[in-house]
Amino acid sequence: MWYGETVWPTLVALGTVAAVSVTIWLDRRKPALLVVPLLCIPAAIGAIILERQIVTPGEQVAARLQQLLGDFEQQNVAAVLDGVSSRSPEIQTIAEKALEKVTIQNVRLTDVNVEISGEDVLRARSHFRVTADVMLLGLPPVKRQPTRWKATWEQEADGQWRMLELDQLDPLTGEPVYQARQYLH
Repeated sequence: MWYGETVWPTLVALGTVAAVSVTIWLDRRKPALLVVPLLCIPAAIGAIILERQIVTPGEQVAARLQQLLGDFEQQNVAAVLDGVSSRSPEIQTIAEKALEKVTIQNVRLTDVNVEISGEDVLRARSHFRVTADVMLLGLPPVKRQPTRWKATWEQEADGQWRMLELDQLDPLTGEPVYQARQYLH
């Protein structure tokens, strides 16, 4: 786990140190013992500020995913294609066809889980759920359609995370389904 992923362990440690120091102060009543709990307050504030400054690779992937969904909702073909790796022409083709045939609104991204791997080349696997109002050409709109997805990402030479693979999963079982692809061919 990266330090910047959560600040809670640091805050709990500082809170524990402050509580123990106050307990010792209550027993001995020496004013010098109050310095430690008072220093824990700016240390906690500093830890929160530092944590907000650190953007982990997992957070970068989650932000890129949110951006990609927003671009799809806005029907921004160039931005969506920029979010897919040029080494994945099949996914780029599917994305182009989907943008021609599908409109989504009221997109809600939930249950995002990102795992980072690799040392020389950073890769990430993300698992996420998307609920949206879906309008497919020629069919009546479907309100609040739940979907579940698994994607593989790679950080490319320009520092951007781009999608390499995308699999639709059954929303309940998590088994791979190819429902989205069948409508696009």
